[in-house]
Amino acid sequence: MTIDASAGAAGWEVGLEQAVTAVMSVQGGLDVLLDLLARVPGAKRVSVRQGWTGKHVSIEIGNYRFSAASDGRLQVGHAVNNIVLSTNELHAGPAGAKVVEAVRQQVTNFGPSVIPDVEAITAGLISAAR
Repeated sequence: MTIDASAGAAGWEVGLEQAVTAVMSVQGGLDVLLDLLARVPGAKRVSVRQGWTGKHVSIEIGNYRFSAASDGRLQVGHAVNNIVLSTNELHAGPAGAKVVEAVRQQVTNFGPSVIPDVEAITAGLISAAR
């Protein structure tokens, strides 16, 4: 898989979206995706409260929470003040766009110094997709 970096400064966005799409199409890729999303600067692991049923861990990046849906899709929740307002279960293509949107929020909040971290995560996703 080749990454199109022709978008200049936003090349990381294109590369990340392509990598998410690729890794979600392989067996076990969703688990790898969630593991690597937890490494985005500023990302938080959110655990289910004890005694509650549901997902054990989700990853919060910006205003989004990501977790594994029971059918293998990426569950994306829009969270405001720790309250998830809506959730969608997305296949590879749309999931890539949401991941990029969430990471873009982190780049805006933390500055361009996090882009090398995002590029390393992208490389890990590409490697896992092979």
